[in-house]
Amino acid sequence: MPQAIRAIKAAAPSMAIWADVCLCEYTDHGHCGVIHDGKVLNDPTLELLARTGVSHAAAGADVVAPARHRLYRARASEHFVLQANDQRILVQPG
Repeated sequence: MPQAIRAIKAAAPSMAIWADVCLCEYTDHGHCGVIHDGKVLNDPTLELLARTGVSHAAAGADVVAPARHRLYRARASEHFVLQANDQRILVQPG
């Protein structure tokens, strides 16, 4: 995703990029979360979502939107802002 964001920004610098931050496309179980023994582990999931959102923003995304699960949307937004430490990033509210 960051590679695609950089390519789009290089080709069309004024285009606004809204990046969905989700993990389900990278899992074999289809859930947007780290699963261990059949249970979603919230803290590791939030950390991965935050790192993913920061990588999208660092690549040039103008907006990062946390995963649709309500806990992740609420708490991941805080993690994005704390980790990114960048005032230009708009985080879609939960």
